[in-house]
Amino acid sequence: RGDAIVQLDWNVGEIMKKLDRLNLTDNTLVIFVSDNGPVLDDGYDDFANEELGNHKPAGPYSGGKYTVREGGTRTPFITYWKGKIQPGISDKMVSTVDLAASIAALTGVVLPDDGIVDSYNLLGALLGKHGSKGRDHIISQDNGLRGTYGIRVGEWKLQRHDAKKMYNGDLSMKTSAVPQYALYNLKNDIGETTNVADEYPEVTTKLKSKLQGIIDNGRSRN
Repeated sequence: RGDAIVQLDWNVGEIMKKLDRLNLTDNTLVIFVSDNGPVLDDGYDDFANEELGNHKPAGPYSGGKYTVREGGTRTPFITYWKGKIQPGISDKMVSTVDLAASIAALTGVVLPDDGIVDSYNLLGALLGKHGSKGRDHIISQDNGLRGTYGIRVGEWKLQRHDAKKMYNGDLSMKTSAVPQYALYNLKNDIGETTNVADEYPEVTTKLKSKLQGIIDNGRSRN
């Protein structure tokens, strides 16, 4: 896995150098993003678990790939456009699915109403424009085998587990028993360790309704 990271870094460098050689850097939006959070035990005999040591691939987040926890959905997301994007860090919430609508807007392509129905035009956020907005909500889902959803609105994150157990994304691939609904305040609990659904029933009910409404509609973009 270390070799894979080294190769990835080299490949990105070669792409950037190629853009420079072709004089395309000023006219190219470069996007670097991962499709999911980290996973160690993914069916390969690569000694990832044995060589992990004290490293925490997901940092302060819990879970990883195949989960709706923040460790499975929060990934590096870098945009670069020489002369058009100023260096900085954004707290805007975006999703990789938004790349479709955003790039369509950038290139003047009009999306049909029934096309890419969960993609939002967040070009301003991707370009770091002052006053731009990100998503007001985001929905995540596991790989479809366990019926697990997550919906985040602001600092609140609701997990819905239709299965009786949830894959934790830990090293041993263990599952744990969970309530069907669990609410977390990401501002105070980024690791999603304390379920506060009983303490905030109104928030829980509101997010349950919003999630179910989107599922029933089969789309999130109006």
